[in-house]
Amino acid sequence: MKELAPLYELLARLLTSEVDAALLTALKAPEASVLLERLAPGFLEEEPDLDELAGEFAALFLIPGGAPPFASAWAPEGAPEELPERIATFVHKAMEVLSVEQSGSAGRLSLDHAGLLCALVARGLEGDAYQQDLAKHVREEALAPWAPRFGEAVEAKASSKVYQAAGALLVSLHGDPAQAET
Repeated sequence: MKELAPLYELLARLLTSEVDAALLTALKAPEASVLLERLAPGFLEEEPDLDELAGEFAALFLIPGGAPPFASAWAPEGAPEELPERIATFVHKAMEVLSVEQSGSAGRLSLDHAGLLCALVARGLEGDAYQQDLAKHVREEALAPWAPRFGEAVEAKASSKVYQAAGALLVSLHGDPAQAET
């Protein structure tokens, strides 16, 4: 599963900040573009404008009516009221174990933010066996239960292939546990 770390890093970046020129160049590089084209056919032909992508980022993740990147927004009906607090406690402990400080971009994010959860998974997958197990637990317990619905919403609401691919990647990584392991 360690090989999934770069994908989680990519998702963390796409879900927490606007696409800049460096990220767009990385997305268009052969290593990433083949996968993104498969996830969002037409990705390679699209020439996205950074200002348009910034507007789409805001529309998707910041403005009401988009696709909120928070676990609490996707909690199933009947979930316990304390679910957001449980997630926050669990994520805070995971941050401590993985030595992720609550500063910089992590400091401004809610502890149930998809980007933060993806960053924790990426960080853990790159670590030792204990950290990898923690990353799998974060992935399975804090992200996988709601990431497919969130990803489908992102994919459906996005106009750019960049964010359509991000949504499809969320679904692909979390939609079918047997498929995500391959």
